[in-house]
Amino acid sequence: MGLLVNLHDCAFSCVGYPGYVGWLPHPIPTLGISWPHAITCGSFVIGTLGLMMILLALTGIATWWPGTKRLAHGLRVRTGKGALRT
Repeated sequence: MGLLVNLHDCAFSCVGYPGYVGWLPHPIPTLGISWPHAITCGSFVIGTLGLMMILLALTGIATWWPGTKRLAHGLRVRTGKGALRT
C-alpha cells in the first residue's frame, strides 16, 4: 500500500516509502534562469507525461473524427451482425 501512496501522492519522491527514487525530489538545473518556484525533477517528469497524454488524446480525436456530417454515424453503436461486427 505504501508503494501506491508514494506513486499517487508524491510520484516516487517521498522518503521512507517503498519505491523511493533519490533523484526525483531534487530541483532541475535552471541554466541561469531564475524561476519563482523550484521545479523538481519529479514534477518535471509528471508534467511532461501529462502533456504527452493530452497530445495523444488530441491526435487520437483528430484521427478518429468523422466530420460534422458523419458525426452521428461515427458515434452509433452497431448491434446487428455485419461486416464490421462479428
